[in-house]
Amino acid sequence: MKIRQFRHQKGISQNELADLLNVAQTTISNFEADRTLPDIVMIDKIAKELDKDVSEFLANDAGSFINEGQKGGVTFQNIGTVDTINSISDKLIEQYEKRLEEKDEIICMLKEQVKNN
Repeated sequence: MKIRQFRHQKGISQNELADLLNVAQTTISNFEADRTLPDIVMIDKIAKELDKDVSEFLANDAGSFINEGQKGGVTFQNIGTVDTINSISDKLIEQYEKRLEEKDEIICMLKEQVKNN
């Protein structure tokens, strides 16, 4: 993960980044030391705060996406291009939207039941 490198490029401290993300400074420290990995949502937030694209965090120097054997978070192993990441993101968004629709249907059903009782 290139968080430290990109944070230094932007000229902000771990504390400042942590404040922007509403997390503890130790969380940023753990990400930078590869003790833990951020999930994909956190990677997106970090990328936005550091004015970077998510793909810049996930790609190795050769431009492919690798798993360095770290535990936790989202890892990618030889999955290829940014298009692959975008495809995965699109599928996750579709799944999220489907879940929201299901939730809305359940809420409507429950409201009907309460109304009928």
